[in-house]
Amino acid sequence: MDGEFSPAKNKHQFIDHLSGGSTTMKSEYDIDNLASLYKALGNPNRLKIYTYLLRATKPENVTNLERALDIKQSHLSQSLNILNSIGLVNRERDGSRVNYSINKEFLQDFNTFNKNFFKKQGIA
Repeated sequence: MDGEFSPAKNKHQFIDHLSGGSTTMKSEYDIDNLASLYKALGNPNRLKIYTYLLRATKPENVTNLERALDIKQSHLSQSLNILNSIGLVNRERDGSRVNYSINKEFLQDFNTFNKNFFKKQGIA
């Protein structure tokens, strides 16, 4: 894992903050968590995984992701753990397999937050 990466201690609290429609960072907690989220997506493997899952029509397991993305299983698992811990992907057990999918609720809240934030800043 990246030495500097520290995902949100409570991803649901961060998701709740985003879904509240706030466009300002109220604390160091907010800034740290938003930075962690962008940092998670700033890694090429994690961005590749996230983009693949965005396009997937069903949840994917590690074996399928490994084949499709040509990422070593150990790196893939590590990246999926980070994406899950920050709230970007969901993890669901199906017998002995673990499937991953995009957390659509978080994606919607994050998109709304970004749109409002950049609009308020006069950027969008």
